[in-house]
Amino acid sequence: MALWGGRFEKGVDAFTQEFGASLEVDKNMAQQDIRGSRAHARMLAEQGVISKDDQKAIDAGLEDISHQISAGTFAWDVNDEDVHMAVESRLTAAIGAPGARLHTGRSRNDQVATDMRLLAKDLCTHLMEGNLSLRHALVDVAEKNMGVVMPGYTHLQHAQPVLFSHHMLAYSWMFRRDFGACVPLMTTPTPIHSVLRRSQVPRIRSTASARASFSASQRPSPTRSMPFRIATICSTLSMPAR
Repeated sequence: MALWGGRFEKGVDAFTQEFGASLEVDKNMAQQDIRGSRAHARMLAEQGVISKDDQKAIDAGLEDISHQISAGTFAWDVNDEDVHMAVESRLTAAIGAPGARLHTGRSRNDQVATDMRLLAKDLCTHLMEGNLSLRHALVDVAEKNMGVVMPGYTHLQHAQPVLFSHHMLAYSWMFRRDFGACVPLMTTPTPIHSVLRRSQVPRIRSTASARASFSASQRPSPTRSMPFRIATICSTLSMPAR
């Protein structure tokens, strides 16, 4: 029966139960939900709300559920509606009364908010790891093709010749900026901080196809005369700069 079905004499229709369940979506953040619950149980024990024995039982039970989910042996039931209920009901079935005390002092609202943030940070970490691997590959390709010339392009038309290695490194710099955009998401409290941090990197001397050819310093003058933290350094900035 659904959590909200306590006032009804009969169970919810199967179609309604399945329609209202979010389990198929939010079970993807089951591990994050378990991490949050283990931390919550430790806090309850530290505050004297539950006993140390209860906290140890909850922690062991949640660890076991985590292993089951990783191994693919955890039995998901649509009647649990969401990942939070799925984990808590299985925990209570496994360890009894201590499991029922896990929800003390919390709500589905803070569980959802916490789980989504933990999931976002984990996905961001995976994205950053992939970003590094891709940039290493681009640098390897550039090093193996030093001196190779290719036509530059601007507005879908041929432009001045550029080095293929520089073209590859332009993408490396582009993905470096994407990597830098992920860092504030891991460390700053609000999205506006991330926007402000990215706005500190101007596209100094970027042209339609390649960098301006006049000899000039990339760093000192922009940061002295304009309120930017650092200037982008790249030899081919046409497409990545946009």
